[in-house]
Amino acid sequence: MHISLKIAFPVVISALLAACGGGGGSSAPTTPVGETTPPAAAPEMESFTLLAANNPSLDNDLEFTIEGSAINARLPSDAEVTSLVPTFTFAGATTSVNEIQQTSGSSAQDFTDVLTYVVTNADGDSVSYAVDL
Repeated sequence: MHISLKIAFPVVISALLAACGGGGGSSAPTTPVGETTPPAAAPEMESFTLLAANNPSLDNDLEFTIEGSAINARLPSDAEVTSLVPTFTFAGATTSVNEIQQTSGSSAQDFTDVLTYVVTNADGDSVSYAVDL
């Protein structure tokens, strides 16, 4: 039986392309040569508040001041501070206390002592804030 080159050649080429996957290897996105991924923005706590709506022991919202790495506010000395839910905004990927990720408006904290909130960006850079109530 004689097979024509017109039929055999396309079949062989198709088989070779199928065997090698027809492609460029990795499916991961690539960065063009000479270009780098820009660094993530610096991590920063932008606002910190105790909303009365999330904290039944408070009569009014309490806005904290942020100065450098210090976040401060004052309540009357007889105020209950052992389970308060702060609402905050930040620039970064995560915010944590004692290496536990915090969620604005739902993570309760004991503010009896100064707490350290850590804001971390996507590059792993972090900034610590001392929160004093």
